[in-house]
Amino acid sequence: MTTEPKTVRAKLVEQPYRFFLWLALVTLGLLALGLIVEVSFPGFSPSSGLRSVVVFVVAGLVGTFFVGFLGFFLALIPPLHPLFRWIVRRSAFLAVCLVTLVALAYAVENFRGQRAWERFQRTAERQRRVV
Repeated sequence: MTTEPKTVRAKLVEQPYRFFLWLALVTLGLLALGLIVEVSFPGFSPSSGLRSVVVFVVAGLVGTFFVGFLGFFLALIPPLHPLFRWIVRRSAFLAVCLVTLVALAYAVENFRGQRAWERFQRTAERQRRVV
């Protein structure tokens, strides 16, 4: 009687607390890595645009850690087990949706920035001609 080994995805769906535990641990590791990089380069002062991106990423990692941490404990409660199995099954789709939304936001901002730059160039060229 040989049984085929289960895939990682099947194990995560059957026991969703594993997924949330790994989610919390990976985000905690990324936060620790960011802290190590911050301590390693004390003189580095990012521009205001980069600083806002760093703050956004850190806030996202902290939020993800708390989701993983709370999800781990809530997935251990038997009545909530089916709900968390459903969440884990759809996590890949949710991740793809999130990545698509971020890419769409970047595309829109790039388009708006390009149009603003072209408008600025036209205005500057008109002002040069007048002077």
